[in-house]
Amino acid sequence: MYTDLVRETFVSKEGMKLDIELKDADAISESEKEELMELSIKMFPEYADLYRVNKYFSAIEPQKSWIVRHEGKIVATGKFLTKKAVVDGEELQMSGFGLLVDTEYQKLGIASRLLDLNIKVASEIGSDFIYATTENVVVDAMLRGREFALLDTKVKYHMPDTDEQKNESKRVYVHELKSGVLDRLQTANELNIGVGAV
Repeated sequence: MYTDLVRETFVSKEGMKLDIELKDADAISESEKEELMELSIKMFPEYADLYRVNKYFSAIEPQKSWIVRHEGKIVATGKFLTKKAVVDGEELQMSGFGLLVDTEYQKLGIASRLLDLNIKVASEIGSDFIYATTENVVVDAMLRGREFALLDTKVKYHMPDTDEQKNESKRVYVHELKSGVLDRLQTANELNIGVGAV
């Protein structure tokens, strides 16, 4: 289902060398999980209990995770997943992602590079569109700069443990990978993204 995993050295705007790797979730070692959990808690301490249980920064376990290291230390991460979404009864393949960059390593181009890699991987595997949510104005600008469109359509998902239906409360952006998909999404009554918010 996925293309070969990505592994590259990225040189930041400041000349810093960072190693970027996309790993299957089950290939992440226990020590990497611990380090990812600590980064998540540092960035979002209000979710510390959730992170300690799950060891990832998401309501659902990612299928793949980006790991970004500087001199061996994990300084950024991100989830990448693909699933079926239903748009007014029609199934589409959706890729979703989330990004988390340590405060000390922000504004170096790391998030932009990960966003570009997410677009590349999603396109290579044949997804119809990429889905992202945010409450951050800096991320809004980054997404718009990569031709993501703000979605006005109501988005629903259900909770993994309770099956309770929820409406997405964050701003939703989509990036069309196949012609005509954005129009279908923008004119739909509802987009159901299945289990869990991305």
